[in-house]
Amino acid sequence: MAWANWIGDQVKDMKFGEEERQAKIKALQSEVLAIANPKKAEIDTCSFLIGICHTLKVRAGLVED
Repeated sequence: MAWANWIGDQVKDMKFGEEERQAKIKALQSEVLAIANPKKAEIDTCSFLIGICHTLKVRAGLVED
C-alpha cells in the first residue's frame, strides 16, 4: 500500500512540475516579446533612407506606376 501511495505522490509531483515548467516557459516568452529591439533607431533610419531613394527614383522617372 505504501508503494502505491508513493507512486501516486510521484505522479502528482510530475504533473505539478510540468505545470510549473509551462508557466516558466510562458513567462520567458512574454519577457522576450517585451524587450525592445536595440537596433530600432538604425531600422528607422534605413526605412527613411529607402523612402528617400524611392522618391528620387520616381523623380528621375526610373519607376513605373
